[in-house]
Amino acid sequence: MERKNAKGFTRKNSYIIGIGAVILLAAVIAVVFVAAGNRAQGDDTAQNDAPQNDGMQDGTGAAGDTKEMNGADGIHEADGGEPVTAVYVPYGEGAHIFVGEQAGVFVATFPEEIYDINGNKITKEQLVKGNVVEIYGNGMMLESYPGQYPGITKMKVVEEGKPSDADAYQDIVDEIYQEPDPSEPPSLNVGYTTDLADVTVMVNRGGYEWVYTDKDGLSTAVVADSVHVLDWKIGEELADIKIKDSLDLTLYFSAEPEAVEAVRYDASLLGKVREYPEGEKITVGKKDGQWVLAGVTGGYVYDITGMWENGRADYGFIVLVQE
Repeated sequence: MERKNAKGFTRKNSYIIGIGAVILLAAVIAVVFVAAGNRAQGDDTAQNDAPQNDGMQDGTGAAGDTKEMNGADGIHEADGGEPVTAVYVPYGEGAHIFVGEQAGVFVATFPEEIYDINGNKITKEQLVKGNVVEIYGNGMMLESYPGQYPGITKMKVVEEGKPSDADAYQDIVDEIYQEPDPSEPPSLNVGYTTDLADVTVMVNRGGYEWVYTDKDGLSTAVVADSVHVLDWKIGEELADIKIKDSLDLTLYFSAEPEAVEAVRYDASLLGKVREYPEGEKITVGKKDGQWVLAGVTGGYVYDITGMWENGRADYGFIVLVQE
């Protein structure tokens, strides 16, 4: 049996990263200070001659969290606006990206209205690798990589394309997707929907017990230890999810578990307990084939346990109230 520490919980690494962050911050402050001084010395003529862009440049909004794409291939209002044209590139188990000349690389929230090249209504499962689609929506793209386009109202296949067309973007897929390591339990992402976007958060794995077969056909058992989730640090081991109102959290495991359990703790206990409480057991239900925590509110740390034929693993995150 192999025993090791759970991935991502070495305090020495956190300390080194912390020092590096301080040095980097000092360098950034120095650059900003110099840039501000140079700007102050510039003449008024340069400012008057500068073009006005109302906070929009290169299609990116000044706010930094969304962008509105305009122009010949931009997204405008769903009804009557010009669509974005993009190639459908599925990969892994149910994952996908769209790649467009103007819109770049993004993932999409599939609408109810999806049509094939003949105008017949289809489901997202009937889209084929390499399809070229026109995508209509509200034009608001969440800035991430890949981007996220949640406000889609309609998709239409305009060219059937070929799988080889999508293979041209394999280098992009390789950047964002890695084949799962059989020696480690599946990963977990937590998804939820706001008024502006579908949000997906990657959460860390804690301790686990896992049995796998190596390339030589030998069975190996791994036990990885971890500190209690209440000793994890926000922004380091503990991913934080900020919400305004009660909502559902969907648990996206990279491999379907046989069972899922959840326990939550009051967030005020984080980093302050010597004897760990049992916590409150929370029901994890199924909705549309996915594991869901229903009616989640802020102020709690969640410890999620997934169970498979090969073993079990713990995952943790904190839900905070967005101010």
